[in-house]
Parts: sequence; structure tokens; C-alpha cells
Amino acid sequence: MKKRALNIFTKLSFLLMLAGLSAPSSTAQGFDRFTVTDLGTLGGAFSAATAINNRGQVVGRSTLNGETITRAFLWEDGVITDLGTLGGTFTTANAINNRGQAVGASEITANAARHAVLFERNGITDLGALPASLLGTAFGINNRGDIFGGSNPVGRSGPFHAVQYKDGGVIDLGTLGGPSSFAAGVNKRGRAVGRADLPAGSSRAVIFSDGVITDLGTLPGGTSSAGRAINSRGEVACLANTAAGDFHACLWRDGLMSDLGTLGGTFSDSGGINNRGQIVGTATVASGQQHAYVFSKGKMNDLNELIPASSGWTLIAATGINDAGEIVDNGTINGHAHAFLLTPDDDDEN
Repeated sequence: MKKRALNIFTKLSFLLMLAGLSAPSSTAQGFDRFTVTDLGTLGGAFSAATAINNRGQVVGRSTLNGETITRAFLWEDGVITDLGTLGGTFTTANAINNRGQAVGASEITANAARHAVLFERNGITDLGALPASLLGTAFGINNRGDIFGGSNPVGRSGPFHAVQYKDGGVIDLGTLGGPSSFAAGVNKRGRAVGRADLPAGSSRAVIFSDGVITDLGTLPGGTSSAGRAINSRGEVACLANTAAGDFHACLWRDGLMSDLGTLGGTFSDSGGINNRGQIVGTATVASGQQHAYVFSKGKMNDLNELIPASSGWTLIAATGINDAGEIVDNGTINGHAHAFLLTPDDDDEN
């Protein structure tokens, strides 16, 4: 499991606790229950949601019939829409702002390169990659249109660098002296969160802001961390290793990084955070299986315990939560991996 956690940490794919925060709880007492909506697919057997905005619009990716082509999708009001391609066989949407603009990546014609893209109602804009790169992707966009992500400096393999896509160009945001970095998300102030390598080989959760990289540190006794998402208050949902070497979801707030714990296993990761400070992600239970969770009011709760027992779903991971408490990502239903939307059954806070 440690090796698996490390792979998730280094690849990327989706923070709490003030001084008096209580330990994570394995019970669902005090949490709202959710209705599960299957977002379906674009004709294939697979779909996964990556983000949701405050209008309830969901983006992600899905296979088409035949399973050889993957396309970015927008789901809205029960309708799933193919967002198209730059000519290749793969696209994905990784983030969406409240204006309905989404960002992600697309293979170009003949899959000769993968470029970052902006999806809008009137089509796709090719955002490109670093000048010598064949691989670029966008992971975050805010309401004013600031776009961040990553790109290989040269070719299609090797170290990844955090970048900003701005004014038709691609800006390399650098590292902390090591080989790689990435920017995972951006808040309304244009502060992007992600990860950057140190010269010695470990990594740190960082904030990129106005050309400055701020190291957010690690959990006590740990050596590495990565930022996953950032809200408007500057709170960061993150992943870090503990003194024991396990990787746990964490919250960085006001200079303090706090361990969110697990669901009884040894691993957890964060996927999203809203402006109410609620965090979602994935965590192992005692058997080692990964389950989706929501962390709120100082407690981590298994989302599988907050849906009808007869639903047929196993909720594996959650990557997005909006300010209304709606949650997205993927789970399994009838043997297939599908994107899902969880809607709170009432208007109370989770």
C-alpha cells in the first residue's frame, strides 16, 4: 500500500485541523445523507468526473462505444455532452469555473502531441505546451480565466514543470531546485497550488503566486507533500507522508499542515475543497479497499455509509465538492466504473 500511495502521490491522476481539531471518526452520525446520480457515459463502459462548479455543472472524461476513444464531457441537468477533440483519440476535462469554462488536455491530430485546452460553448482553444514539449495539460481555471497546469520541458517524457497558460503563451513556473513540479488548481485570487521538487529528491506542497513559489512544508516527521486543491480563503487540500512513512490527506491553513487521518487503513488522499472548508478524497478502510470520503466538522466519513444501502454503488474516490456540498468522482455500479454525483438530501451543512 505504501508503494501504491507513493505512485498516486508522484503521478497526480485527486488539509484540515486547527489546534483543537478532533480525531477522524469512522461513524456517519451527524452527517447528511446523499442521493446518488449516475452521470452515465458517452457510449462506452467507463466514465470519471473530475470537477463540479457552483452551478452544478460537472466535467470529466468517458470512453466512446468500442472503448478505444476517450473524450472530455460536460454533464448538466441530466445531459452528458462530448466536448470534442483537437483531432486525436483522447481528451479530458480537469476543472470548470462558475462561468462554465473548462480546461484539460487533448491529443492533436494523429496523437502527435497532447496539448492543454480550454473548452467553451463555442468550441475548443488549443493552449499548447512549452516550446520544446509534446505534452501539456491544464488542471485549474478560476472565474477570471487564470489557467494553470503542467508541461514537459522537452518531448513527451521526463520531468513535468508547473506552467501558467496566459495571453497565448506558456510560462514555466519552475521548481524548488529539483527536476519537476505541477500546478493542480487555482483560487479566485490567482494563487495556484501544486507540488515542486527539492534538490535532495523530496517534494513539497507549494503555492505559485506572482512568480513566487511558497513551500507549505510537510506533516510532522514527514519528508514530502503535494497540494491538490485551494479554496478562496487560501486553505489547501493536500497529501503528505507521516513520520511512519504512510501517505495521508491533509489540510494546510494559516501556516499549519494537519493530518486528516484515514478510514481505518494506512492511506488517504484529498481531491477537492470548497469554500466551507469541506474536503473530499479517497482513503483505505481496514481491509485495504479505497473508499470515497467527505471531511467536515473535524471528521472523515465514508461516503458509502451516507447513501442508500440498496443503491448498488461502491464509491471509490471523490475529486470535487462545490459550495452547496454536491460531490463528484467515480465509483462502480453493476461492475462498471462510472462518474457519480452526490446531492445532499437536505440543506443542512454536512
